Amino acid sequence: MLAGFWGYSEATLFFIVPDVLLTAMVIRVGYSASLKACLVCSVSAALGGLTMYWFGSGDFDSARTMLEKVPAISSDFFNQVEKDATSGLVSRRVCWWYKWSSI
Repeated sequence: MLAGFWGYSEATLFFIVPDVLLTAMVIRVGYSASLKACLVCSVSAALGGLTMYWFGSGDFDSARTMLEKVPAISSDFFNQVEKDATSGLVSRRVCWWYKWSSI
């Protein structure tokens, strides 16, 4: 339960990755239970990512304002991403990864 909550939270606004919890689980409860927690955490993180995608695509200005309140995210970060996206840098990075991942 905690792994799912932490995974979803990390994908949205909580900036500490769930590896902290998952590592502690491996030490305390063993591999099998930790693997289940990793699966729950991964699915929850994917749902959190979809939530942020829908929020950002529906109301970008509100999403940006909210995200700028998260530590380590600033308007400079958004400006750099926008600059990279409009210059084609992001698409070149994705294409490079796609080229090598499909080998």
